[in-house]
Amino acid sequence: MYDQRVVVLIQVDENGFEVEPVIFNLYDEEGNPVTDIPNNLVPPNQNRLMTPKWDFEAKQWTEGDPEKALELDRNMAIDRLHAECTAYIENGFTYNGNFYAFSMVKDQANFIQQMSYLLLRPDIESVEWKTEDNGKVILSRDEFFAVCGAGEVWKRSNMSDYWDLEVYVGGLTTLEEIDNLGTFEEAVAKMKQAQSEQQPVEQPVEDPSTTDETAV
Repeated sequence: MYDQRVVVLIQVDENGFEVEPVIFNLYDEEGNPVTDIPNNLVPPNQNRLMTPKWDFEAKQWTEGDPEKALELDRNMAIDRLHAECTAYIENGFTYNGNFYAFSMVKDQANFIQQMSYLLLRPDIESVEWKTEDNGKVILSRDEFFAVCGAGEVWKRSNMSDYWDLEVYVGGLTTLEEIDNLGTFEEAVAKMKQAQSEQQPVEQPVEDPSTTDETAV
């Protein structure tokens, strides 16, 4: 059986921060196992830490700069939510019983091009358009403009939610809150729930006519 002779350990300073990796011999020159390992040589960090710091009492790696790690996680979450928001918008929207594709590269450009052409050609009364669920449909000019408007509302409303999420995520104070954000849709729901819970309760306004005017 293979007997491991060396191991890679991490040398840390007196504060627990990493100095450098060290190849440590597990046996002395006479072939006896080494049982006394210096306190400043510790196992490699296996955790997701921004600034790893060895806790000498707990004998484990901890986060040495929690605020820096929190800021990094916030930025990563915001970048992820931005990408998911874009994908969510481009996935498409439903209007008047039809589902329309809405990719930025193809579909949104086609909507803009067709709408511009209709504005230049007021004599055109209808448009053929392909839906994702009901195939090709015939839309009147007004119906097509309404679909374009619905697409713009779909896009802008989700963009607005993302902008609010930037502020919401920027105010989170724990890694657990950030890790539990979930998908774009789930994060928006959590944000709106938190906002509703923070709404001040309106106090009833006292009717002056009911006050006791007999008091001196």
